[in-house]
Amino acid sequence: MTLQQAKQRVAEEGSLNGKDWLRTYEVMAYANMSEGTLKTARREWDFPQPTKNGIRINIYSKDEIAEWMEAAK
Repeated sequence: MTLQQAKQRVAEEGSLNGKDWLRTYEVMAYANMSEGTLKTARREWDFPQPTKNGIRINIYSKDEIAEWMEAAK
């Protein structure tokens, strides 16, 4: 999924306000990162690691990502 597709999907589903956990495509839109950059951030930077929710679904803490983005400024 491209960053543009992720942003479009989030826009179609509604805002991210009120959510505590974000799926991968929502993180891409929230942090304005492509999927490749997100993978690099998880592997090489101090980006928050996801939690498994089922077999194939990764979810991320919105609070942890917000803290990471604030520290990265």
